Amino acid sequence: MKNNDKKIEFHKRIPLETIPNTFFAIFRNKRRSLAMLSGIVLSMTLLSGIILYNAELKQNNYESMVKNYPYEVDFSIQGSNSSYENLATLSAAIENDDRTLDATIIGRSSADVFSIDPKNSSEFLYGGFRTYFVDEDYFTESIGETLLSMDFKGNANLSGQSVIVSEGLLNEFSLKIGDKLHTLNFSEWVWDEEAEESYNEVGTLANLTIVGSYKPSFPDDLIGFGNPIDGNNIYLSLDLLTESNMTDINQILIEEGSLHVMVKIDVTKFSVGDPATFNKELNLFINQISRDIEGFDTYGNNLIGGTIMFFQVISVLITILYIVLAIPVILLSLYLLNFGLEMSLEERRRLIAIKKVQGASGKQIFSELKNEIFLTLLVGSVLGYILGIISAWIISSIAGFMQIQLSANSNFFDYLRFDSTAFFLPFCLVSLILIIVTFKKGKRFINQEVTEGVSRREIKKQKFFKRHKLDIVFFIISLSGLVLVAIDLLNLQVQIPIGINILIYITTPFLFWIGGSSVGSRIVKWLPLKLEGVFLRLPMFKDVKNVIKSGLKRRGDIERLAVIIIMTLSIASLATIQGNTDETLAQRKIEWEIGADWQVNFESAGDYYETIQNISGFDDSIAISQTSVQTYSSEFAISAIDNLKELENIENGNPIALWQKDTFNKFTPKKALQALKDNPKGIFVYPDVLFELDVQVGDSIDISFPGIDSSEITVTDITILGIVNELPGGISGTTFISKELFLQVLAQSLNQSSDYFANSNLNGTRYLVRTTDGASISQEKISEIQLELDTNTTGIKTHRSFQDELGDINTTKQGYGITGLLSLNFIISLIAALVSAFSFSAILMERRKHEFAILRSIGAKKRHIYKMALGENALMMLTASVWGIFIGIGVSYLFNGVFEFISIIMNLFTGGSVVVGRTVIVPGLELLLISAVTFIGMLLATMLSVKSAANQDLSLATKVV
Repeated sequence: MKNNDKKIEFHKRIPLETIPNTFFAIFRNKRRSLAMLSGIVLSMTLLSGIILYNAELKQNNYESMVKNYPYEVDFSIQGSNSSYENLATLSAAIENDDRTLDATIIGRSSADVFSIDPKNSSEFLYGGFRTYFVDEDYFTESIGETLLSMDFKGNANLSGQSVIVSEGLLNEFSLKIGDKLHTLNFSEWVWDEEAEESYNEVGTLANLTIVGSYKPSFPDDLIGFGNPIDGNNIYLSLDLLTESNMTDINQILIEEGSLHVMVKIDVTKFSVGDPATFNKELNLFINQISRDIEGFDTYGNNLIGGTIMFFQVISVLITILYIVLAIPVILLSLYLLNFGLEMSLEERRRLIAIKKVQGASGKQIFSELKNEIFLTLLVGSVLGYILGIISAWIISSIAGFMQIQLSANSNFFDYLRFDSTAFFLPFCLVSLILIIVTFKKGKRFINQEVTEGVSRREIKKQKFFKRHKLDIVFFIISLSGLVLVAIDLLNLQVQIPIGINILIYITTPFLFWIGGSSVGSRIVKWLPLKLEGVFLRLPMFKDVKNVIKSGLKRRGDIERLAVIIIMTLSIASLATIQGNTDETLAQRKIEWEIGADWQVNFESAGDYYETIQNISGFDDSIAISQTSVQTYSSEFAISAIDNLKELENIENGNPIALWQKDTFNKFTPKKALQALKDNPKGIFVYPDVLFELDVQVGDSIDISFPGIDSSEITVTDITILGIVNELPGGISGTTFISKELFLQVLAQSLNQSSDYFANSNLNGTRYLVRTTDGASISQEKISEIQLELDTNTTGIKTHRSFQDELGDINTTKQGYGITGLLSLNFIISLIAALVSAFSFSAILMERRKHEFAILRSIGAKKRHIYKMALGENALMMLTASVWGIFIGIGVSYLFNGVFEFISIIMNLFTGGSVVVGRTVIVPGLELLLISAVTFIGMLLATMLSVKSAANQDLSLATKVV
């Protein structure tokens, strides 16, 4: 009667009454719920984290881009109404708009400073210098802040006869702050074929005191009106235009409409994170200002619009590439979700069969199943989104691969917001997978016969992917990508059509990862059987080796767990390898660009060895000399250093230049310099020369160059010794010859004998300098040398310290970009490995409770159960760990081209260049530690999971249903 009552109650149960049962079902089997919940949480965390991180990336990039512009909008008055009074009225009206931070009048005409008499010398120094006439408050408000942030020295008070110039102008004329410019002559270009002069003088200023200087760092003409923070600019007060000698240039400024009101906007009042909307809002702002000003016609110009749209194109491309790089970890999370759901449903198979015996209909059972999954989905999605916010916050604070530097600027509450895209897009994707798997698997279990449903093991048909051996096919095809990698590493000259090359590099990383992971699961089953003889001879497994041997042969449920282990470790390896590669590349680029402890560039070529030697802290130097020559119809640059001197330095372990191992193909720097010593008429060419000239290493070529009397001079039988990729000091796209050959070319070009300069030094504008303290130089010493170069040394154009800039890249926030994404992938993959190992091994151990109970009943002790579980899983997990690291290394090499492409795109936006190759760095110790931590973590998960199985009630566990 009681059973019948229960049956009736089951049929009469109303929907609200199922909620407590759903909670009870979830907490009654925590392992099953954890398996499904872990997949949902990891999927939501990863997907929402990437979306939030990318949104933060774009937001910060847009804001910093706008912030770095001194002004985003300019206005001018058209026609005869252009006057200072009207401009002042316009400026005041603009400043009253709450969207404006600052507005100021600035003027620049085609009449620039053409000649300067710096110290009342007998002759003028000629050259075009851009001049800006600005309000006296220019540097005290928001617009001038950008300039003042660029190593500004002195003060910004432009009252009276004051002037602010760039450091380049100070160095060129050997001036310093406090000195006077005796005369500035303003001239306007005039096209007159009959006139002897091409410039007409339109203004003169005298006795100007230099009150400040700045060091420009932005590309020229970034802004449409002309970037006022680059080049040899001169800043003067607008009041100087009222002087009698400036009447003409004053009139020119008014007539040409070259007086502008420059506007700095308040970015908080604009949609800076959305470039299209931002541009529309800027244009709306311009038109509203132009409409509201009455009495004269105004014309506004959006100075930042083109740059924003260009950034939008680059940003979209970078986002796509980020997603491509995140595909492995996204697939991993979805695979983990699918595996967890399937195992959770399989755990319910017996319960479904029992409820069918109790009289429950398929609709009722499926309703409870959906309730449990829906509740788990909601909880997992909320947890996953919160963790996604945390991950985006942490990853945005990355200062290097897995180097988190949380600062006052990294406020967590700035990230604590609801982003509909970051929540609903992952939620919909996860829900779709849950619906598909639940309907497919759940319906099948409900429709099973009761006897089949209560059986403890289900015979599974092999998946389509493995059944047709597609994983093996993918793995074999992907090996073609590794062949290309090997060709590149060995510097083999093999011509492959670019279309095929691109296709291989795009497809093979994913084929290798997916195919390799699946092939790895086959190996995880096969290899332990081959190694069991050696493994089971270990003393600790002596008393259970027969049981372990049997278990190794019949284990079928380990394959999918092996796939997860391989996937996670391969992703962790990929992130670790490329993270280290990215950091190494940043340092390699600085090493290549600077080329030594210090790089000093002079305004003109000359012999500056003594000048450098006299600077305290400098030890020795070499000049880089360059010229151009011609072979057949191809013209190319040639470079030389004092190769004999540098060879001796290398042999003594104290080189001047920072040589890199891939500077030459198949030659170390020492061997290359030795080759030039043995064969002074030798040459190292960059790779394109071999193809253009249709020659090979070992062939001889002739080079020609014009003489002083325009005659053509030829040097014959120059032997191609090898290939040079780049030279220290930022020199690329050049051939490399000995000092002896270079001086011979120089002498013959001047119609002198070949040995005319035999005992001379190489001259140049670029000098590579070795400091006395080397890598141990202090920041104080660096500052002292910089001050001496800036103030007491004439003729220097620019200079760079390697140790100073190395410190900058080590401390500068690097999270926005590849490094942050790699760190995110690394964290998620390792968490996935440990969580999946615990949750799924717990379910696997739960399934074997009956088997363990039988072994206990025939005399096995608890320690035997532990040994058996450890022995069966250890060899399999070790195999999976090793294979996962191998797949990660392979994918790292295959994906290297994608990372390099991303670097090129990002450098394109920032105005840089990528010349130094992205050499893959495989950190063996770190990979070993990752593998060890994962392996030990999985073994601990196994031991914790088997604990409950070993401690179960034998009378209940051995009962046959």
